[in-house]
Amino acid sequence: MTDPRVTRLARLLIDYSTELKSGETVLLDMIDVPDAMAIELMRAARDAGAIPIVEVRHSRITREVMKDTTEAHAATVRDIELQRMKEDGRVYRDSGERERERGFGHSSGSPRALQSHPAAGVEFSG
Repeated sequence: MTDPRVTRLARLLIDYSTELKSGETVLLDMIDVPDAMAIELMRAARDAGAIPIVEVRHSRITREVMKDTTEAHAATVRDIELQRMKEDGRVYRDSGERERERGFGHSSGSPRALQSHPAAGVEFSG
C-alpha cells in the first residue's frame, strides 16, 4: 500500500505547484526516485486530464553504462538525446544543480517538465 503522504505530495505537485491542466503533456523525469512516487505522479497527472510521459533513470546503471563507453556509443547517445530535445523544444537537466533552459524556445505545445533528483529536490520548468 502506498504511503498516503506520497499520494498527497504528488497531488500537490501536479494540482498546485504545476497547475497542470487537461490536455497538457507533462514529462516526469524521475532520477533515483522511488517507484511509488513516480506512480502517484502519473496517477495525479492522469486525474488532472493530462498526458504523463515518464522517464525513469537510475544513477548506478547510468554510471556503469558510461564507465567504459566508446566514442561510437557516446555519439549514438548524443544523437538520440539531441533528437529528443529538438522534438520537445527544451533541454531538461538532470544534475543536482538547478539549471535553466538554454538555447531552446518554449512553445505552447511543448510538454512541461517535472524533474526530480534526490540531491536537488523537485524542479519544475514550463
